[in-house]
Parts: sequence; structure tokens; C-alpha cells
Amino acid sequence: MFGKLFANFEANALLVVLSGVLSGVLSNPVPRHVPSAASESRVTA
Repeated sequence: MFGKLFANFEANALLVVLSGVLSGVLSNPVPRHVPSAASESRVTA
């Protein structure tokens, strides 16, 4: 039961990070990895 919950949480976190990266790439084509990484860490923490 807890394993399934943890797997779902990991999948959700991965989706959030992927969607954040996609939206960042779409909003500004110039890659800025440092600000996106900082915002992602702020969201997950």
C-alpha cells in the first residue's frame, strides 16, 4: 500500500518537473538551466 503511494508520489513529482521544464522551454526558447533548477528545488522543498 505504502509502496504504491510512494510510486504515485514519484510519478507526480516527475510530471510536475517535466511540465515545469516544458513550460519554461516554451515560454523562453533560450535555455536558462540555473533559474529553472532553482525554482524546481524551491517547489519540491
